[in-house]
Amino acid sequence: MKPVWSAMGAMLLVLTQAIAAEPSVIVRLPKDPWGFPDLELKGRLGKTFEFSDCEFVSGLTCTVKLKQGQKLPSRVFVAEIYAGGERGGKEWQLIYPTLVPGEKGKATFLHLEGRPERLVLRGDWRAERQRTY
Repeated sequence: MKPVWSAMGAMLLVLTQAIAAEPSVIVRLPKDPWGFPDLELKGRLGKTFEFSDCEFVSGLTCTVKLKQGQKLPSRVFVAEIYAGGERGGKEWQLIYPTLVPGEKGKATFLHLEGRPERLVLRGDWRAERQRTY
């Protein structure tokens, strides 16, 4: 029994390292008088979405495109990062439409508290798509 647990432990360690090894993608939105934050797409999310054409309408609203060959996450969580790396409040869910690969829609960062320097986005693919609106 002990060798099985050792092998399972090694497999979990390798899986954990593989997940942690996926780099983040930083999206630098054009700077404007409103001060758009940078978007940090964690891990697989950087290969999934493309953000562009942002404006402040009902929060920060951007065009989002589901890249070809990618699967839509069931949920996307957002964390706000302020000056000095200080995290603001709890994570919340990004509002975005159901898309097919190659399709564009509007995503809204509705719950912004002030003017964060960076928004960190983390995707979850473990469940069926949950509509956010």
